[in-house]
Amino acid sequence: MLQIKVYSNLMALIIVLCPFQVMTQEIPKEAENIISPEILEDGRVIFRLYAPHADSVQITSDLLPTVKVNSRFGMVDGPGTADLVKNEIGIWSFTSEPLAPELYSYYFLVDGIRTADPNSPYALRTSSNLTNYFLTNGEEGNPYSVRD
Repeated sequence: MLQIKVYSNLMALIIVLCPFQVMTQEIPKEAENIISPEILEDGRVIFRLYAPHADSVQITSDLLPTVKVNSRFGMVDGPGTADLVKNEIGIWSFTSEPLAPELYSYYFLVDGIRTADPNSPYALRTSSNLTNYFLTNGEEGNPYSVRD
């Protein structure tokens, strides 16, 4: 008898929670194939993030001008931050100036919360942070390129 009561309660719970599964929001087709970062031929880089409910999105990166940050060692140079712009379907984007060949790192601040780029598989994990990185196309002097 107890097993039947437990089973009945479990079924009632499943029936109550099923409509919430149906009401979940689907990601628009345009947001499914986001390329980020996208490195353009002229050296500029476009960063994109799908966050339709965010109030603000910023990128923090060493590709931006440095800012002075107060640390336990005094004032030091830290990575710069720039605002992204939101389009009508909720994709935020930022386009950099042309960049020199280099290995750059970045992360997003979504409403002030540090967030890795979910569209980029290139990430560096430390004990407490996840940072994305990318390599711009280089010329002969690029220290990261393979040369024969």
